[in-house]
Amino acid sequence: MKTRHSFVSNSSSSSFVLVGIAPEWRGDNTLYHKILDAVIPPGIREDPGAFYDSEQSRMYDYGMAQVDDSLIARFSEDLDFYEIGLPAEDRLNQDMRVSEIAEELCLHLKANYGITCEASGFKLHFGECGSG
Repeated sequence: MKTRHSFVSNSSSSSFVLVGIAPEWRGDNTLYHKILDAVIPPGIREDPGAFYDSEQSRMYDYGMAQVDDSLIARFSEDLDFYEIGLPAEDRLNQDMRVSEIAEELCLHLKANYGITCEASGFKLHFGECGSG
């Protein structure tokens, strides 16, 4: 059993837990793309070498990247980003509700990127990431 990025797993992969957003299979992805474009510009996303060397990748570990002082992103090996949000472990351990973490995310996006959003647009994401 492994514990990485605050999530326990029996798998050989690492795990993560965050409150944020991912592209919807069906439905409107406008907010997701607005956030993605603001926090990780398209030119950086298209070139893995540029991403790893960029300011947007202050930390890279097991399929996770710290994209600013608060936000993290979970992505696939080809840098096709899936989830963007706030790391949730410490906040959940402090008995914060997912809705409170989502509010914090909205405040962060507004203050740092000028993105206005509703907390209801975010949810808890968890699962496997990377390898090792």
